[in-house]
Amino acid sequence: MNLNSNNSQLSAFTSTENKGLLWSVLHSGGKFNGVPDAALKNVQVMFDTTMNEMNETFQKMNQPVDLNV
Repeated sequence: MNLNSNNSQLSAFTSTENKGLLWSVLHSGGKFNGVPDAALKNVQVMFDTTMNEMNETFQKMNQPVDLNV
């Protein structure tokens, strides 16, 4: 496993381009239908927060483990 490659992929996961693509897919798929315009900003913040939290979790899962304890 190439750790540098994994870190690069995780950085791409939270890139503005990737988040924009995911948001676009969700929006065009009607996942936000019925959400009032006034609440859409809050949904965007929750989306961004969730993406960042997922990235942190993935990074922790991909850390090498020291078995020399």
